[in-house]
Amino acid sequence: MWWETLSGFQQAMFIVATTTSGILLIFLILSIVSLGSHADFDDVDASDFDSSGAVNSVDVSNDEPLSFISGFRLFTLRGALVFLGVMGWASFALNEALPWWASLLIGISAGAISAVLVALLYKQIYKLEQNGNLDYRYSIGKQASVYIKIPNNGQTGKIIVQFNDRYLEVDAVSNETEDLLPGTFVKIVSLKEDNILVVEKV
Repeated sequence: MWWETLSGFQQAMFIVATTTSGILLIFLILSIVSLGSHADFDDVDASDFDSSGAVNSVDVSNDEPLSFISGFRLFTLRGALVFLGVMGWASFALNEALPWWASLLIGISAGAISAVLVALLYKQIYKLEQNGNLDYRYSIGKQASVYIKIPNNGQTGKIIVQFNDRYLEVDAVSNETEDLLPGTFVKIVSLKEDNILVVEKV
């Protein structure tokens, strides 16, 4: 059988690559499905959204990052899956011509570069969202869904909200006594700063 002709290293990399690719595909499908079933925040039309996002808790591929600097989020589950997927496929393919250690080294490098590029891509998306001509005062009173956990200590999290014909990922804080977890439906009650919304649990 084809599987038996592979080395132990190739088998391991194939499992890593196919598993992570499958998880990313599942997250994408769940994000699209959840968008279709919860796209009724309000009477605002929506024609665009962040394909990595979701409107409820099934989108754990964008969990709360370990690093978040001006929209640059590298250490997320999404980044880890991209890293492992690219590393696995690259190492698997290169092991046909290179020793396992060289294949793994190149695979790790390719995975790291891919994860950084994905993080940079989403940083640019974040900047476009934040720098656009958006007046968030018009979002007050509308409903949204928590995207990245909003702590109860005044720190910011993120929500997904329909605004100006788009789904946007917006910074948000809460006065609730408990953390607002991803997937929680909230109502926008006020504007703290130009681009930070204050929400409460629905």
